Amino acid sequence: MSFKFLQTRAAKLLVLAGTDRLDKELTIGQMQGKFQLSILADSGHTIQEDQPEQVARVLFQFWQRNQPLVLPKRTVPSPRQASGTS
Repeated sequence: MSFKFLQTRAAKLLVLAGTDRLDKELTIGQMQGKFQLSILADSGHTIQEDQPEQVARVLFQFWQRNQPLVLPKRTVPSPRQASGTS
Protein backbone atom coordinates (compact mmCIF):
# COMPACT_ATOMS: atom_id res chain seq x y z
CA MET A 1 0.00 0.00 0.00
CA SER A 2 2.83 2.41 0.83
CA PHE A 3 4.43 1.80 -2.58
CA LYS A 4 1.20 2.64 -4.42
CA PHE A 5 0.74 5.78 -2.31
CA LEU A 6 4.27 6.95 -3.10
CA GLN A 7 3.95 6.19 -6.84
CA THR A 8 0.80 8.27 -7.28
CA ARG A 9 1.50 11.23 -9.56
CA ALA A 10 -0.31 13.85 -7.54
CA ALA A 11 0.23 16.00 -4.50
CA LYS A 12 0.00 13.80 -1.43
CA LEU A 13 -0.78 14.45 2.23
CA LEU A 14 -0.51 11.88 5.00
CA VAL A 15 -2.12 12.78 8.33
CA LEU A 16 -1.11 10.57 11.26
CA ALA A 17 -1.37 10.54 15.04
CA GLY A 18 2.31 9.61 15.35
CA THR A 19 5.38 8.63 13.35
CA ASP A 20 5.30 5.10 14.73
CA ARG A 21 2.87 4.27 11.91
CA LEU A 22 5.44 5.00 9.18
CA ASP A 23 7.00 1.96 7.56
CA LYS A 24 10.41 2.00 5.88
CA GLU A 25 9.07 3.04 2.44
CA LEU A 26 7.06 5.93 3.88
CA THR A 27 9.96 7.10 6.05
CA ILE A 28 12.27 7.23 3.02
CA GLY A 29 9.58 8.88 0.87
CA GLN A 30 8.97 11.53 3.52
CA MET A 31 12.71 12.27 3.73
CA GLN A 32 12.79 12.63 -0.06
CA GLY A 33 9.87 15.08 0.01
CA LYS A 34 7.49 12.83 -1.93
CA PHE A 35 4.56 13.78 0.28
CA GLN A 36 3.56 16.18 3.00
CA LEU A 37 3.36 14.63 6.45
CA SER A 38 1.22 16.12 9.19
CA ILE A 39 1.37 14.68 12.70
CA LEU A 40 -1.58 15.43 14.98
CA ALA A 41 -0.48 14.34 18.44
CA ASP A 42 -3.01 13.48 21.12
CA SER A 43 -5.16 11.67 18.57
CA GLY A 44 -6.36 8.13 18.52
CA HIS A 45 -7.19 5.83 15.63
CA THR A 46 -9.86 8.18 14.24
CA ILE A 47 -8.01 11.47 13.86
CA GLN A 48 -10.88 13.13 12.00
CA GLU A 49 -13.18 12.52 14.98
CA ASP A 50 -10.65 13.31 17.69
CA GLN A 51 -9.43 16.60 16.17
CA PRO A 52 -11.82 17.67 13.39
CA GLU A 53 -10.77 21.34 13.42
CA GLN A 54 -7.07 20.52 13.08
CA VAL A 55 -7.73 18.01 10.29
CA ALA A 56 -9.82 20.62 8.45
CA ARG A 57 -7.07 23.21 8.88
CA VAL A 58 -4.38 20.83 7.56
CA LEU A 59 -6.55 19.84 4.57
CA PHE A 60 -7.40 23.46 3.74
CA GLN A 61 -3.74 24.54 3.88
CA PHE A 62 -2.76 21.58 1.69
CA TRP A 63 -5.49 22.47 -0.80
CA GLN A 64 -4.38 26.11 -0.88
CA ARG A 65 -0.74 25.18 -1.56
CA ASN A 66 -1.66 22.74 -4.31
CA GLN A 67 -4.23 24.69 -6.31
CA PRO A 68 -3.48 24.66 -10.02
CA LEU A 69 -1.81 27.78 -11.32
CA VAL A 70 -4.17 29.68 -13.62
CA LEU A 71 -2.34 31.87 -16.11
CA PRO A 72 -4.01 34.60 -18.13
CA LYS A 73 -4.81 33.66 -21.70
CA ARG A 74 -2.10 34.84 -24.05
CA THR A 75 -3.12 36.09 -27.46
CA VAL A 76 -0.82 35.64 -30.40
CA PRO A 77 -1.19 38.19 -33.20
CA SER A 78 -2.28 36.82 -36.52
CA PRO A 79 0.21 37.10 -39.44
CA ARG A 80 -1.80 40.04 -40.82
CA GLN A 81 -1.60 41.94 -37.54
CA ALA A 82 2.09 41.21 -37.18
CA SER A 83 2.95 42.55 -40.68
CA GLY A 84 0.85 45.68 -40.20
CA THR A 85 -1.48 45.03 -43.14
CA SER A 86 -5.25 44.97 -42.86
